[in-house]
Amino acid sequence: MTEKQEKAKFKQAIDHTLSDIQGDAFLTQRVLARAEKGAKPVKYHIPKGVVIALIALLCMGTAAVAVGFNYGADVQAQKAANSILLEKYGISSESLGLFVVETSVDEHGTHVHYSALPFLPMDRIGEYEVLITEEGTEGTWSHDDKDPALWESGEPECPYWGEKQLQAYLAVDGNERDEWLEGYLAEGFEPVAPHSVYDTLEYSVVEPEAGDLTSRQVREYAKTAVVDVYGLTEAEAAQLEVTIYPELLRCTDGRRLWDVGFGTYECSFRILLDAETGEVVHIKMESGGNG
Repeated sequence: MTEKQEKAKFKQAIDHTLSDIQGDAFLTQRVLARAEKGAKPVKYHIPKGVVIALIALLCMGTAAVAVGFNYGADVQAQKAANSILLEKYGISSESLGLFVVETSVDEHGTHVHYSALPFLPMDRIGEYEVLITEEGTEGTWSHDDKDPALWESGEPECPYWGEKQLQAYLAVDGNERDEWLEGYLAEGFEPVAPHSVYDTLEYSVVEPEAGDLTSRQVREYAKTAVVDVYGLTEAEAAQLEVTIYPELLRCTDGRRLWDVGFGTYECSFRILLDAETGEVVHIKMESGGNG
């Protein structure tokens, strides 16, 4: 069998495996990022015995890793911080998708910082931060010193937006959100696109190897992580459509990552998952797209 025939056979097998997986809005973002990086094609040869290896891997089921709870340090911190925002400020899982989340570590502990997506009235929403130390966790909001009566009313006209105002925004029809927001944006406001994980991740595109987690395992682990980190209900999780990209991202540190997207009309998730260990190294949610 020629190399060309082997590639065609392998592609056919992959297409059949992924035939029940539907696309989402992440595809365009990835294609553009890949084009900008000028990814080079990688030759792939199917080694003898790979079919047996894949069958054995499928039979292993969930034995490879603990489903959904193999998190990198940033994801662990993000999960803990999400719980604090819900407990102290009532920020729901849906509203979490309106923030850009960044994690950093210093001598004081682990900081998880939440800033509003840059097309929103960032001055009204303010910023949240959760500090995680050995002694515990503490959440703060840049509007903590304001009169709670102002934002607890839920009125969007309030200069400070809490959970009720965020929910008011999400309740607006997606096609009308741009116009609805205009009355609450600062003068001279210029919206910008939120940054992507591809903006900071150095990688090349490679193909899966024998012994990597299968697409079925990856889907199971990624979906479990989404439900766990964001506290989704079974009904919410059932609505998510999944895209698992058949090529992996090889990072400069040698890690190879499966790239997974979940989404509905109202929200989307991005998960990067280690192809060998199943560790979730990145997770992100966005909700309330403005049309």
